[in-house]
Amino acid sequence: MGRRLFIAMFGGLDPRVWKVGDRDGFRYDYMDSAIGDAYHIAVEAMGGYSQHVPNHEYQVTREEYIRRMRFAEPDYVERGYLDDEIALAEERPDELISRVGTLRAAYPPVSNNSFIFPAHDLDTAIGYVETIARPGDVIGELLLLDHGLMAGDQFTSMSFGKDMISAFSTGPDGGHHIDEFARLRPFVDEQTIISLAGCSVASNAEGRQLLINVATILGVRAQGFTEDQFVHYPGIEGTVVICDPSGCLENPGSETTPFAQTVYGHPVEYGNDDPGWE
Repeated sequence: MGRRLFIAMFGGLDPRVWKVGDRDGFRYDYMDSAIGDAYHIAVEAMGGYSQHVPNHEYQVTREEYIRRMRFAEPDYVERGYLDDEIALAEERPDELISRVGTLRAAYPPVSNNSFIFPAHDLDTAIGYVETIARPGDVIGELLLLDHGLMAGDQFTSMSFGKDMISAFSTGPDGGHHIDEFARLRPFVDEQTIISLAGCSVASNAEGRQLLINVATILGVRAQGFTEDQFVHYPGIEGTVVICDPSGCLENPGSETTPFAQTVYGHPVEYGNDDPGWE
């Protein structure tokens, strides 16, 4: 009998300063500060050790800044969400735009069934799962943590590194993330949980459709949260929403899965069992 795996993946790479072609998933200097802090909190909550290193500043040209924005967020550009931001960047008189990156050094715990990694994008994160999993292993929970992105007060997609994961990108009209999620099929069963742990993912119909899409691709349950998540407040803010291919349910019986509580800085024993709410 194989292991039941609990895996947390942190994106947090600011897409506007993402280095095109850099595939080194263990670089920390482009992880934005909020997700970097969340990563360190999770490492420590899971029994590891982390070290904070002072921020450093770097610069890109105005043209490169805009090019990376268009490359990393094509879905947003197409929908017009970034028109104002691009226009402001184009009007800036200075040639160089300064950005602040965060240097991180973290030492995750060594465990038989629990893993925590930073990742550039969804492809890299799923590649780690494929590397970790042995024959017979099954995912108990895979938690993807990055920012929930909003248009006004409405959730539109969850970033994961350079990727923007949305109902569109996981659905029949767009679908460019379907094949990536489908690579997890050999490692899931009916008890597997996929957590999209960005802010407000489950706050509206768009986000809940994203959860339903992921659940449908894999034949599992997917969970998200209705409120913004505050890195330095242990635990989950808001209501947990759990979705399967048939729909979504609020408050399925407890705060959330024990593994997600642990990742969010409130350590809970999650063992090697089903992390569900039954």
